Amino acid sequence: MLPDITVKLILAAFLFLFLIYPVYKFIFLISARKNTLEEFNLKKKNIKRKSIIYAVIITMFFSIIYSLKVF
Repeated sequence: MLPDITVKLILAAFLFLFLIYPVYKFIFLISARKNTLEEFNLKKKNIKRKSIIYAVIITMFFSIIYSLKVF
């Protein structure tokens, strides 16, 4: 049987994998809405990169804290 902390970290990894895409899309949509179409086309690559970074950071912290407190 795996130790309790190992099970929690495995569950946190699954939670991270399932939440990363919805969080990324949410941050991307919020970031894209504040630009006009021309500005968006110029900044699209930068907006995607920032959205991915923010989504990874937010989801990682949430997954770890949630798994340690709830699971």
